[in-house]
Amino acid sequence: MLLKQYKGTICLAAVTIVLIVCNFFAIHALQSPRTEASALVTPTSVAVSSGDAAAEATTEATLTETTRTEATAASEPEASETQASPYKIIVYKGSQSVVVYKVTKTGALGMKVKKFTCSTGAPSSPTASGDYYKVRKRYRWRALRGNVYGQFCTNIGGNYFFHSVPYLKQDASTLENEEYDALGTPASMGCVRLCVRDAKWIFNNIPEGTPVTVTDEAGPGGAGVPKRNSNPVYNGWDPSDQWSKGNPYFDKNAASQAQAATATSAAPTSSTTEATVSTTTTTTTSPTAPAAEPADSLTQ
Repeated sequence: MLLKQYKGTICLAAVTIVLIVCNFFAIHALQSPRTEASALVTPTSVAVSSGDAAAEATTEATLTETTRTEATAASEPEASETQASPYKIIVYKGSQSVVVYKVTKTGALGMKVKKFTCSTGAPSSPTASGDYYKVRKRYRWRALRGNVYGQFCTNIGGNYFFHSVPYLKQDASTLENEEYDALGTPASMGCVRLCVRDAKWIFNNIPEGTPVTVTDEAGPGGAGVPKRNSNPVYNGWDPSDQWSKGNPYFDKNAASQAQAATATSAAPTSSTTEATVSTTTTTTTSPTAPAAEPADSLTQ
């Protein structure tokens, strides 16, 4: 009876052991493919520490962001190209005029904003025609060809500018009078000359990137420029330049002082008067000298 009881216990233990072994192999068999798959995907994951893994993740994120930024920058044009100017300028060589047009939303020419009288290149140095010009840098004063200077210079490409009539120095009282009088005729060395008033308007109001076309055709006439005063007091000054200190066209005090200085320098000295009287007394038969022209009729 006791032997039968031991045999039953032994059999139960054997069955339990067999079940445990079977379960162990079954669990091992289920986990092995997953582990092998993980090893195939990240063969070096065992050798990488947690710190290295974090560094790799950060580097990868940085590279991804850099690539995205470079791609965005490459696809976006410069700001000057994306912000279209509301204006277009046409220089009409046939009428020696500059017209500033408002541009519509469709890109067509709209209303005329400004019309200026100008001087484009003389026959010996003509302004090149074309529609490839564009407003670029600006200079309050700038040296020009011919050892002269210009006020309110606006570059439109290469050596071409909108600028004032030339000055002999970087000084608003040294205007080349005869060149100012030539406005409205082809007289420049290639640039587009304007009176100071009009050059300053372009300088202050036309944004960078504004397209400029130069054409041989005639267009709307310019608005005209102020006439110069032939009195020597006003020599060397642009009659439209109200911004330069001491301009007698706008500064009456300066005009009075200049007039007085001119009158003083024109008056004969006492010694000259005495010499003239003596000569007249001893040489009574000499012909009378012609009278001098009034100062207002003299031109420079």
